[in-house]
Amino acid sequence: VRRVRRPDYYSLLQVPSIASQIEIKAAYKQRALEWHPDKHTETEAARATAEAKFKLLGEALEILGDEFTRKLYNEGYDKEAIAERVQAANRAATNHNKDGCCGGGGCGGGHSH
Repeated sequence: VRRVRRPDYYSLLQVPSIASQIEIKAAYKQRALEWHPDKHTETEAARATAEAKFKLLGEALEILGDEFTRKLYNEGYDKEAIAERVQAANRAATNHNKDGCCGGGGCGGGHSH
């Protein structure tokens, strides 16, 4: 597990780590409205801060809004390591299906007696 400095997505969304998917999505909507860059046009610095926060909120939803990626995040993986694990899982699923395992008589031995 790569342990690097990573955002605390739960704090960013202002939800506990035991929050449900519904609570996470609702918190995202609330924070996204609050930090939308169009609402922070006073200065260039304010807009840049809002854009950065808004981007992080999107990452938080992407990671915490999916059970698989949330589990990896909770185990300490950073965004890049999570992306690598997701790609590996997708490749494994694709290879599994290409081999005809789930339709061509593979998985269970495929012999007929």
